[in-house]
Amino acid sequence: MNKKNIGAMLSVIAAVTAGASAYATTIDNLDQDQHTNSLITEANYTESYSDYDLVKSEYTEDVKNTKIAKEAKPAKEEKTEVKSDLDKLVENAARDAVVEVTAAKKVEASEEVPEKKDEKAEVKEETEEKVEKEEVSKEKANEENEASEEITEESDKEEEKEPTVVKYVNTEVLNVRSTKNMDENNIVSSLRAGDEIEGVLEDGFLKTELGYVNEEFLSDVYPLDLVNELNEKEEAEEAKKAQEAKEAEEAKKAEEARKAEEAKKAEEARKAEEAKKAEEARKAEEAKKAEEAKKAEEAKKAEEARKAEEARKAQEAKEAEEARKAEEARRAEEERQAQAAQSYYYTGWVNTSVLNVRSSAGDGSIIGSVRKGDWIEGEASNGWLEVDYNGQKGYVSIDFLSDTEVAKEEVKEEAAEANEEVQEVEQASAPAYSGSGLSAADLATQFVGSPYVWGSANPGVGFDCSGLTSYVYGQMGISIPHQSAAQYSSGYAVDSSNLQAGDLVFFSYGGGGIDHVGIVVNSDGTFVHASTPATGVRYDNVYNGSFQNAFVGARRIY
Repeated sequence: MNKKNIGAMLSVIAAVTAGASAYATTIDNLDQDQHTNSLITEANYTESYSDYDLVKSEYTEDVKNTKIAKEAKPAKEEKTEVKSDLDKLVENAARDAVVEVTAAKKVEASEEVPEKKDEKAEVKEETEEKVEKEEVSKEKANEENEASEEITEESDKEEEKEPTVVKYVNTEVLNVRSTKNMDENNIVSSLRAGDEIEGVLEDGFLKTELGYVNEEFLSDVYPLDLVNELNEKEEAEEAKKAQEAKEAEEAKKAEEARKAEEAKKAEEARKAEEAKKAEEARKAEEAKKAEEAKKAEEAKKAEEARKAEEARKAQEAKEAEEARKAEEARRAEEERQAQAAQSYYYTGWVNTSVLNVRSSAGDGSIIGSVRKGDWIEGEASNGWLEVDYNGQKGYVSIDFLSDTEVAKEEVKEEAAEANEEVQEVEQASAPAYSGSGLSAADLATQFVGSPYVWGSANPGVGFDCSGLTSYVYGQMGISIPHQSAAQYSSGYAVDSSNLQAGDLVFFSYGGGGIDHVGIVVNSDGTFVHASTPATGVRYDNVYNGSFQNAFVGARRIY
């Protein structure tokens, strides 16, 4: 189709549009007239098709009378195509007008207005007047289309566009798909009955801007009956729901009234039950008071009997205690006499670097010490030697004495200011050690075999690891904390290849910090430590096994 024909088509479209507008305006005006409404009310679906034929006829006649229609006569081979396009345009415009009329009829269908058959002429007259008024608009449109025709003649040929059609959805719900394939899940939206769509027919589908719809469910005319049926169905459903809601509301009110009545009866029953319980409680309270008075009297008598029994038992206990003390005194005297018979006088020399002097044999507290080579004498009994230590009675273990003379060991004294943490021993009655790290090491060896007791630094009870080292250095006159991690700040660091007696060695087994400490007694790495509750205080070596792996560092106190 050339541009001249396209221009002609545009003119025809304008004319048809103008005519459709005129007809729609006429119908709209007719709707305002009560007499006309009565006519439309009586119209049925069949009459809609008569209106459609009338409008189509009028539009066709209008278009034929236009100048464009007369001039737009193409060559013989194009005549049929142009006629088809014109028919389609006229048909679509007429259908749109009929849809408007049908919609108006539906709105007014419920209103019953008396009609008179003789008013049809009046309606026709008014319609003709409206159409005549629109003729002016048609002529203007024709002039504009002629101008468009001149512009389109600048190009000889143009590709023909596929004709578009207008359809109406003729089913309750129609899916719009992204492709023409019905098997795929390609639904992009949906349309409802009576929806108008425009597009191009392709292989049984209508291609629209939204997507593809199946032509099988489309109609050329507005499906008024289907739309009315669906509307009536929807209205019936809404009416049903409203009725059900009403019935539910009435049932709800009836249920609430029933529950209110039940609640009232329950409240009355509750009050009666409360009154009954109150009376029972009053009687129970009176019975309780009587019982309490009875028990109080019984308790008073029982208390008097108990006190009398206690007095009797106290007298018996007093007599028994006096008898026990007399028996203990007798046995103590016998034991003293037996011990006196077994004891003997002994003299000897100290054969260890430092030997503790205790307040009593066995587990007595340490009141001082003697050194290697010191000569001592006293009464020996049960492995302990009773000596005179600075004017008071003391005891030393015979296991660390020699019957032959032992050379004295020189101890190198260091100035107190060499370590800021040196302090006086808190035990005023017991002189402190004043020696080197070797003296501390020798003292530590004396506790090998002692039990492991967590948190203890008491030789009479046992030690934990830091309790042993803090006690040993406390005897040397140096106060260090009873906590292994805190002791790591004491003294100064020394390399593991340069260890000597008295150095403190630290270990970490948990991975979170220092958790164990011992005291070196030999430069070969041997150290003494309170190991575990199972092993107690024992010897081990820094360079062996797990100790080497857990070793953190060493500190020298002297």
